[in-house]
Amino acid sequence: MAEGRGFFGDLFDFEFKDFITIRIIKVIYILGMILIGIGALLALIAGFSRGGGASIIFTFVLVPFGALLTIIFFRVYLELVVVIFRIGENSTEIARKLGAGSEG
Repeated sequence: MAEGRGFFGDLFDFEFKDFITIRIIKVIYILGMILIGIGALLALIAGFSRGGGASIIFTFVLVPFGALLTIIFFRVYLELVVVIFRIGENSTEIARKLGAGSEG
């Protein structure tokens, strides 16, 4: 991250020298969990409104399990994104250090 530039400075950096993904990944994860929770709640309501004993039991078991699996896959996906960005940052740092060492 460049010195003196804040979040919005990096956001509108059209050269993409600095990444903001690492800084906003927590917000993305929280928003994703909220959306998954809302989706699960709506699925529960829809399942219960269909009626019938088997349908309610089926909904009561599958919806929370599906929501849990979705959160797990979403978390793994976000972690992969973070790993890719960290690899990029570390590669840039290594290249910078190697370039500085060969000049002297």
